[in-house]
Amino acid sequence: MNYNRPELLEHLSREYVLGTLQGPARRRFVTLMRDSRPIALAVAQWEQRIAVMERTPVLIQPPVTTWQGIEQRLFPRAQESKQASKQTSKQPRPSGGLSAVLGWLTGRAAGGVLAGLLLAVVLVKTVPTTVGLEPASEALPASYVGVLSAQDSPPSVVVSSKRHGKLLTVKVLRPIAVPEGRRATLWAVPKDGAPFVVGTVSPSGQTQIALPAESEKLFFSVGRVAISLEASDGPAPATPSAFVLEGACVKVW
Repeated sequence: MNYNRPELLEHLSREYVLGTLQGPARRRFVTLMRDSRPIALAVAQWEQRIAVMERTPVLIQPPVTTWQGIEQRLFPRAQESKQASKQTSKQPRPSGGLSAVLGWLTGRAAGGVLAGLLLAVVLVKTVPTTVGLEPASEALPASYVGVLSAQDSPPSVVVSSKRHGKLLTVKVLRPIAVPEGRRATLWAVPKDGAPFVVGTVSPSGQTQIALPAESEKLFFSVGRVAISLEASDGPAPATPSAFVLEGACVKVW
């Protein structure tokens, strides 16, 4: 199989990140990703695209006209029959035909319906290629990106930093098992030279690490990034212990 074909690489990377690439095909893809910068870059780009859906949404109360517009499109006849009465409540809520539909559902089911609608909007706006639309116009900023995983496992950690930035963001996709008395330590592994410590990583959630210099200077010759479990007391060691997670570090520009 020719993994250099852009359309095939894009397809496999998307399916891998979404979790729909399974079985021997997934294991083979993981093996290739460890040694292929183009594959690692494609996976990192898809991780960045999908990560937007994990951000905490800001809840905004929709205006009355939003509900009226939805109802008019879904139930035009019901809307026409109620145009004489105006909604006076300060807390906007669905009425007429829309409330009748939601009334058939339990509170949890109704929430699921609305969440599904919002998710569909996010997918169309942020990842339009997955639904057959044109690609999004916004390009990823010039960055250094690393995707770390254990052997034959899905990605566990994504690290990224803007090319001329001094802040590195670490997003833990799957919690890191850190024994008591240990800490997860992120290392940069240059193509030629000894690994050096980047910082300590939280075993879950997101960590931001202040860099001593611009990413361009620190990661220009770095080919891989990795995480080891070091003793929590005292300074970081000069050399790492065994890596528990690792992956390619690629330039996104």
